Amino acid sequence: MLFSYSAKSKTGEISEGVLEAPDRFSLARDIRSRGDIPLSITEKSENLVGKFSILPNFFSRVSVSEQIILTKNLSEMIRAGLSLSRALSVLKKQTKNPALSKILVSLSGDINAGETLSQGLAKFPAVFSKLFTSMTRAGEESGNLAGALSDIGMNLEKSNSLTKKIRGALIYPGVIFSAMIIIGVLMFAFVVYF
Repeated sequence: MLFSYSAKSKTGEISEGVLEAPDRFSLARDIRSRGDIPLSITEKSENLVGKFSILPNFFSRVSVSEQIILTKNLSEMIRAGLSLSRALSVLKKQTKNPALSKILVSLSGDINAGETLSQGLAKFPAVFSKLFTSMTRAGEESGNLAGALSDIGMNLEKSNSLTKKIRGALIYPGVIFSAMIIIGVLMFAFVVYF
């Protein structure tokens, strides 16, 4: 069965996540064995809505601009001395995007379970590219995660800016091409029917 839980660490940090366990008591024992104190454990419903919520939500996505803000804020918080888990919790409270909020809860849970940030990011390939994940892993291995996240933010910003310029440049030719097709269809219809 799937359970959503929240737990408090020895340092006072609150973590949330979703885990599979035979029952609530087993999950509570697992959380305590990690050294955390379980605050709440609720069973996730197994109805159709619950099953479909596991699938990617196509109506609620994480935009590139939100990824840029996420990387820059996370980088600054780590530089300021916040732990990664705490920084993710703060960002989760600040975000208004439900899809990003779920991702941040999952990442926070992964960090508290002993995984690295890059391992957590790799679970969301539809949101975070391989380059994003690889650069994060390189930052973790070199001991400069804050710098790597800052670089990722700058790369995303440049890429987003270039994409906008290309789209802007293609608008005029697109309008001209569409007008030519419409005129061609109208001329053909006029010749055939009149």
